[in-house]
Amino acid sequence: METGDSAKGDSSSDAKRKRIEDARRRAERDHSPQLPSSTTQSDSHDSREPAFDTVKSDSFAGYHVVREIHRGGQGVVYQAIQKSTRRKVAIKVLKEGSFSSAAERMRFEREIQILGQLQHPNIVAIHDSGEADGHFYFVMDYISGRALDDYLTSAELTLERSLELFAKICEAVNSAHLRGIIHRDLKPGNIRIDPNGEPHLLDFGLAKMAGAASGAETGEPGLMTMTGQFLGSLPWASPEQAEGVPSKIDVRTDVYSLGVILYRILTGQFPYDVSGNIREVVENILRTAPTRPSTIRRQINDESRRSS
Repeated sequence: METGDSAKGDSSSDAKRKRIEDARRRAERDHSPQLPSSTTQSDSHDSREPAFDTVKSDSFAGYHVVREIHRGGQGVVYQAIQKSTRRKVAIKVLKEGSFSSAAERMRFEREIQILGQLQHPNIVAIHDSGEADGHFYFVMDYISGRALDDYLTSAELTLERSLELFAKICEAVNSAHLRGIIHRDLKPGNIRIDPNGEPHLLDFGLAKMAGAASGAETGEPGLMTMTGQFLGSLPWASPEQAEGVPSKIDVRTDVYSLGVILYRILTGQFPYDVSGNIREVVENILRTAPTRPSTIRRQINDESRRSS
């Protein structure tokens, strides 16, 4: 009997080691720990992405396109004016033509469906969607301000203000969870702080419904491309994401990423080193115990740890 139990234990350990090694091999195919994600509202342009057709100012009926504000792997986000209300909006346009795969179109439609289910003051709201001149698009709130990481760099937040800000982010994520939606790409770049200091959760391009299988045939986006590239942002990922085990991903995956965000907000650092090559980052996520925040920032005491 002991021999049988031992054999089962060895088999389980071997399987786990194999998953970890597979994750390492997938990671080694990429070049940077900050891996590609889907499009957010930010004033940036990634010249490494393939070129997209530039839309005209009147490409979308009822809207006047003002400028491009972000270009990423999935598409382009434009600032626009809704003609009927003169309200500023953001229009996210899927990359088109030969650059757009069936899986990417399905993921784009999935994001539209998910955003349509969410109603929370700290989650970007969707207003319209459609197709115009071969461009698949949807219209959402335009959130002025800065991404959370930029905001933290320039703002000197007290510990109390930091926790208040984080609590609002958690409330937004919890609202999605109550609808059965897992974001799966929580990071400061997907949280925008408006001029009033209010956070707004963006970019549900990798989101999935709790309990749903991942894969093109289900409409649920997976976290790996056909070439093994990790979709998302590895430094903020949970161990089950880094390990590449989709069956283990649930709402706790978002909770883990929130923990990494909180650690970053409070200390200005990551819980573990994410500056090495991707193989090292995966290993650190899976095995390294985080440094106690109070050893980095003395104001963090037992009371603040309990309140957080």
